[in-house]
Amino acid sequence: MRDDPILNRDQARHLAATLAVLSGDLDSLRAAVQQQPWAATAGAEIAGLEAEITRLLEDLGIAHRARRTSPAQQLAAVCGVWRARLPELRAGMLRAYGSVDPHLSGVLDPHVQRLLEHLERLAAASEGADPE
Repeated sequence: MRDDPILNRDQARHLAATLAVLSGDLDSLRAAVQQQPWAATAGAEIAGLEAEITRLLEDLGIAHRARRTSPAQQLAAVCGVWRARLPELRAGMLRAYGSVDPHLSGVLDPHVQRLLEHLERLAAASEGADPE
């Protein structure tokens, strides 16, 4: 194990906050699939993901306290995840799922753009908030 950190404080905070979002989603999934016939398989994979998150944070030397994120960090992480995912909904990206109507872009893409703009403003709402 290295003595010097390989992540700076902001990188570690971003990683911890993003993984906290994933952990929260995993908690929700665990509850949602309990009555499904494949719940045991899903539960085992969820447990595997949680264990890997723990190992990753430990290997990077991110203290347990840093895993608990502030509301500002949670907001930034959620917005960051969705800012990365929403562009996949643009008409041009939907070609991966089949032919795309030529008029779809004019209807769909402006909505996706406005969603992204809202996320940008939402993320900015917590800027300057205490990261701890």
